Amino acid sequence: MNHTNRLFKRRGLTLVELMVASTLGLVLVIGVLEAFRQITNSVTKGRATVQISGQLRNITNLMRSDFQGITVQAIPNTSAGSGMGYFEIIEGVDNDFVITPPNTLPAAVDNLSGDTDDVVMFTSRRLNNPFSGRIEGRLLDSTRPFEIIESPNAEVIYWLEPRNTEYLRDGLDNNSDGTVDELAEGQLGTLNYNGMPLATLRRRALLIRPDLNGPQGILMQPNGTPYPASSATFFLNLNDISIRVNPNNTISANSLADLTLRQNRVAHIPAGTINNNVDTKFPYPFTHTLVPFQSGVAMGEDVIMDQVIGFDLRVFDP
Repeated sequence: MNHTNRLFKRRGLTLVELMVASTLGLVLVIGVLEAFRQITNSVTKGRATVQISGQLRNITNLMRSDFQGITVQAIPNTSAGSGMGYFEIIEGVDNDFVITPPNTLPAAVDNLSGDTDDVVMFTSRRLNNPFSGRIEGRLLDSTRPFEIIESPNAEVIYWLEPRNTEYLRDGLDNNSDGTVDELAEGQLGTLNYNGMPLATLRRRALLIRPDLNGPQGILMQPNGTPYPASSATFFLNLNDISIRVNPNNTISANSLADLTLRQNRVAHIPAGTINNNVDTKFPYPFTHTLVPFQSGVAMGEDVIMDQVIGFDLRVFDP
C-alpha cells in the first residue's frame, strides 16, 4: 500500500491558494454589488424621469386648459367697459443673466438658472368642466369648516415662489429666535442644487362669484358685518374667491367686468406708485408682496411643481 499517495490526495489548500481564492471571491462579490448598484441607480433615474414627465404633462394640460379659456383677446387695449376680464403678463426685472457692475469682467455671466420673477394672470372660462374651489362654510351658513363650490369663470395666476414663504404667515417662530413670522424665516425652506436656488411653481384659480356679495355688493360675515379690508390676505388664504378691496375698507367678490379694472385684480394695489414715482399712465401696479400664496391649513395647496429652476415668460409677435 502506498501511504505517500494517500497522504497527497488528502492534502488541503495552502495559505497562498486560500488567499487567492478569497481574493477572487471578494472581487466577484464586489462585481455583483456594483452591478446591482448600477441597476438600482438606473431604475431610480428611470422612475424619476417618469415622475417628472408625468408632472410636466399634467402641468401642460392644466395650463393649456386655462389658456384655451381666456375670456379676452390678448390684444391691447381692451375697453374697461367691455366686461370681458383681462390678460396680463408681469415681466420682472430679473432674468437668467447676472449683470455685474461696469468695468468688471465678465460683464454678464449666465448663472444657469432661469427667470424667477415673471407672472402671468388672466381670466379664464370653462363651460364643460367648471373651476372648483374652497370657501369657508360659515359664509354659506354651513356648519362644516369648508365647502366646495364651482364657477365657469375664474381669475388664474401662475408665479414662481423662490422662498418658503409659508413660514412668513404660519404664526410660528420657525427659527426659534423669539420673533414670529419674520423675513428671515422665509429663507429656512430654500433649496439649492449645485448652487442654484430651487423654487416652487404655484397657481391659484380664484372663482368669479359676484353672487356671493350681499345686498350692498360687499361680502358679509355671518354676524352681519362687512368683511374688513384688513382681512383680505387672510380671506384669500382660506377662500378661492376673486375679491377686490373697496375704498370704504370692505371686500367684494369680483365679476368679469370688475376685473377689467387693474385695481380690482389679485396682487395689485390701488395706488399709482411704481418705484417710488407716481405713474399716472400705468396706475395700480402689481406687487409680489400680495401674491396669494397659501399657508396654515391651506399650506402647499397652490403648489403645482416643486424644485423648479425658473419660470420665464416670453411674448412672440406673429
